Amino acid sequence: MDPHDSDSTFIVGQKNANAWASLEKQLDALRKGEGVPYIPIVIKGSSGSGKTHLLKEFSRKTDNSAYVSGRDFVYAVLESPTDLFSKIRDASLLCVDDVHFIFENEAAQRELCYVIDRFSENGQAVILAMSTESLGKKASPALESRMAMGFAVTLAEPDLDVRFRYVLRCFEERNIRADRDYALTVARLCQNLRTVKGTVNKIESFIDVTGQLPDSAELSRLLSDSGASLELSAETIVTMVGTRYGLSSKELKSKKRDQRIVEARQIAMYLCRDLLGESYPNLGKIFGGKDHSTVIYSVKKIEDAKESDKNLNILINELSRLCRTMIR
Repeated sequence: MDPHDSDSTFIVGQKNANAWASLEKQLDALRKGEGVPYIPIVIKGSSGSGKTHLLKEFSRKTDNSAYVSGRDFVYAVLESPTDLFSKIRDASLLCVDDVHFIFENEAAQRELCYVIDRFSENGQAVILAMSTESLGKKASPALESRMAMGFAVTLAEPDLDVRFRYVLRCFEERNIRADRDYALTVARLCQNLRTVKGTVNKIESFIDVTGQLPDSAELSRLLSDSGASLELSAETIVTMVGTRYGLSSKELKSKKRDQRIVEARQIAMYLCRDLLGESYPNLGKIFGGKDHSTVIYSVKKIEDAKESDKNLNILINELSRLCRTMIR
């Protein structure tokens, strides 16, 4: 088991609340000794949507459960099917992850059909998880018919709130000291939980080597290496500028007049105008209800200052480049 495995507690988001409730209701009946009405339960979802998290959560919460990946199931069937069944036959709940890998092997599919039948007869539960990206792989007619008789749910991509909470949990477990805005930046750039985990691994390695959090440039590179992607938005620009100045997005959108905050705010306004073509009235709304004349003044001030302030011009160019390199 990975010592940094953050899968032990599934984070329920708004998108997957109904799927979670349906599954929890069925497994609650199993825990009460009432059995489950549908066998198998099939969980579908795209890569990084949380299928493995969910399987491990139900396995953790159910006494005498067994968890096996599709690859390991195939390997066990080829090497010693008798030993495989002896290890799982007494489990009240069997969770098989990445079941689409089993579709590639006829012997493994026959064994899984046998397991499903035996578990069904004995009132035991089986949960199968499969990636929607692998739906081109076809199960045998026998296995397909058994899956069709079960109960299927599809997990949606984790929303920003789920990804943010997952980043915070990973940071806490790794003892990574970063503020919430930094965590939110990671969550915004990582579109699924697998990418979040890969990015946190890289951040932790960076800290081990340098003794500090990666700055905005390094964070952008790490996120890019992890397969992160994001459509450029005003929120992204505000976050990047805030990170560069050590300020929160909330501070940039506030009415505070501290010189550092005002400068960061004006730069963010300028970049939103320059990179996104946002209208002045809309920029006013984005930055906490500022009057459009205030926004015009801020953008014009940065435009003029760039011409005479070499350091500011370098900073603007760097932030502009960082914003662009985050988009893939």
